Amino acid sequence: MDDPEKPEGYTPTVIQISIGGEDDGKRTVIRKSSHPEYEEKVADKATSDLIECMAEMAVLENKSVKGSERMQCFYDKEWFDSSDQGQIYLRYYSMPFEPEPDFYIPGLSGDSIMYSGTPFKLVLVDISGQTYHTQIPWLVNSELDRPKYHVENIERILPDMRCIIISTPLTEGDATYDNASLLMDGFVGMLRMMVGNNLLRQLVREAAVDISSFDMKTHSLTAPVPSKTDGPFSTKETWQELEEISVAIYSASNNTGPRITLASQLAEKAFSSEGRFKFISYWIAIEVAADDYGYQKIISVLASAYDRNNSYIQNDLGFKNIWETRTAIFHNGEPYDTPASVQRYMQCLFLDVVRAKLGLDCKRHMAEFVESGFNVSQLDRTTHLAATLTINAL
Repeated sequence: MDDPEKPEGYTPTVIQISIGGEDDGKRTVIRKSSHPEYEEKVADKATSDLIECMAEMAVLENKSVKGSERMQCFYDKEWFDSSDQGQIYLRYYSMPFEPEPDFYIPGLSGDSIMYSGTPFKLVLVDISGQTYHTQIPWLVNSELDRPKYHVENIERILPDMRCIIISTPLTEGDATYDNASLLMDGFVGMLRMMVGNNLLRQLVREAAVDISSFDMKTHSLTAPVPSKTDGPFSTKETWQELEEISVAIYSASNNTGPRITLASQLAEKAFSSEGRFKFISYWIAIEVAADDYGYQKIISVLASAYDRNNSYIQNDLGFKNIWETRTAIFHNGEPYDTPASVQRYMQCLFLDVVRAKLGLDCKRHMAEFVESGFNVSQLDRTTHLAATLTINAL
């Protein structure tokens, strides 16, 4: 079917969609089209290029168009067993610059883009008047009794903007949303390397979408469930050690001070990063603090600090196990969601390295953690795969 000819003076239907609150799921027509018959023709035509994708968003709530038809620019029927049933995961990315004359996105032809065995679609759209709610869970203790989870409900009103929407199918399973997010991270990461940052400048929104009803569900952030290994360990001695390290950083010679400062910043980024990226961030912090990345050299730093032989560091304190996990992640590309106990072990390892490089006496952080009941066999990623538990606000 040929493109319908746009009438002179045409103005599209403008829809405001409210998601969350008392008006959950209700649509309000802000402005009716000057030529509804033109929009009906557009809705009847398969959306296979940029102009039609724009029109698809404009007539999103046309009652005469089935959900599968108005969503078809964001998925392929082959993604699902049933052509009108299923869910997709999508992200909005801002695109702040006008396309150049030779601008090209293969997804606008209507075809899926396969990356590492997973299909994706890219659609260039203009959005207007989108409002939605998202939830952020907080672990709080406002009454000095048992900790409680509080959910903060935030309403977001997106500005009118041009976006690239990327979609991929959601499959069944408890971790579906998280898996789709990671798969899209891989696709977007490679795409960004190829086309630059300005095609996908900022992540604006992400959601799960039912293709038959266009119901959009914004998933909340998750909050890690605390464990005993997370502390708190705050004592007078803790603060005395912090002061001691602070003075040593300030007075350190050469580049030791700035290096330890950078390492501690990386350690904080490790805590706030997502599960499978925590180990990588913690280990980079450890290597920056150690000013080395070699197995024997880091062991030598620790053995000297503890005044023990290398075997004690490797076996009794579990360094050999943690190094094997490092090798599996950094060199073999194996994913690993770092349990809370392993994170605490790495924090103790970090502190022992920091004190050694600053020329301070060893406080035996790793040894004390092991002596408190931590079994170094938990550092074996092949037998201890339990990830940190999390709580979702929804």
